[in-house]
Amino acid sequence: MKKDDKSQDKTYREVLDATKKLERAEARHDRIKSMSMEEKVLLLHSGNDNIKETFLSMMESEKWKMEAGEYPEPEMLEQMLSDLPKFTLIKGHTARTWEQVLTDYNKNSMLKLCRLLDAETVSGWNKTRLAASVVRTLTQTPMTWIGLYNEETVNLFEEIMGLATGGELDAFEMAYPLERLVLSGLIDLSFDEKTHSISVMVPENAGEAFRKMFYGSANQKLIVKLNGWEEIVRGACDMYGMVEIEHLLAIFRASGDKAPVNQWANFIKDRFILWEELYMFEKDEQFFVSLISEADCGEILAQRGKYPDLEYRDFTPEDIRDMYRHEYFPKQDYYREMVEKFQTNLELSEEMAESLTHHCTNLAMTGASIHEMMEMMEVMAGIGEDGERERIRRLVTNLRKKVPQYGLKGHSLEEVRGGYTVI
Repeated sequence: MKKDDKSQDKTYREVLDATKKLERAEARHDRIKSMSMEEKVLLLHSGNDNIKETFLSMMESEKWKMEAGEYPEPEMLEQMLSDLPKFTLIKGHTARTWEQVLTDYNKNSMLKLCRLLDAETVSGWNKTRLAASVVRTLTQTPMTWIGLYNEETVNLFEEIMGLATGGELDAFEMAYPLERLVLSGLIDLSFDEKTHSISVMVPENAGEAFRKMFYGSANQKLIVKLNGWEEIVRGACDMYGMVEIEHLLAIFRASGDKAPVNQWANFIKDRFILWEELYMFEKDEQFFVSLISEADCGEILAQRGKYPDLEYRDFTPEDIRDMYRHEYFPKQDYYREMVEKFQTNLELSEEMAESLTHHCTNLAMTGASIHEMMEMMEVMAGIGEDGERERIRRLVTNLRKKVPQYGLKGHSLEEVRGGYTVI
């Protein structure tokens, strides 16, 4: 959309109004956005610092954390995988109510939670009354609850509720859904220092409220709709890296959804702003929704600035949903060719070839140079002979030409070279 036409365009005015509301909402939640993960997890309800530190170290694997631009050698990669601490949830039982679990928070943390959920607070209320306000908000306002828990979180909670006492669940890569379940008191956790396992309990009235909220016939259509919105919004950001809010709305409309703009804007705020899964910021009179923090978006905008007339590439709604589900690239011929060539040329297993292709694709999307991609290949694949290096370089170069790039609004180098100034 050209800048001169903005004042005449009704859709733009709607988006601008929604953006202003989002800006106000973002300012309102600045304190929440600045909360650290430690604060959000709130010591896993126990007040024990050791639990917090162990939980975070397991989630972040600090022992093996790489510096930016570094890649583990094959031997270290194998050791990393074998040394990762097992993070297992073991189903226990609790006689505590949902409200009692929530009162494990200190009062300041309870107030933060109330602000997060827009729950009622009154000066002088103690933790018990604040906890009751949280539960009342979640049980009486379906949109609040459903808006906070995406499909992944719902599925994890269903798994936990379905475990028999003593049953185990591997939860190592479940930081986000666990954080949400812990923060809102839907699960009660305690840490066993001897076994390095987490005992998880579901307060009875929390489980009952969950079933009513997520299996009530009146809410089923809303749940399906919100999950569909999430696929489109997150998939588009996965594809483009950062998206002008006007274009994000156009993608949303192209998917066939005609919901009012303010509902869509509130969804983005509730689902993403509060949980820091996406960023929202203004640059050069444009409002962006992005996978990447504002501080790291400068190079992308600089690259786009070289092509002022370059429009966003139009992906189909199904392409965008596939991107959300991590199925888009594996369906592309050039991706499969890369995997097969890695297997053939480097005698790698399919799993390792998939991993290398995935890393190359991610680097290509962010605009990494062939040199940077080859450095990664040299370390992770142990490329040695000159002839082998040249074959791999040709493969990497071919992949980079065809992968959509953040800095080119979802176009590949090949597409841009076909219709724009050669890069």
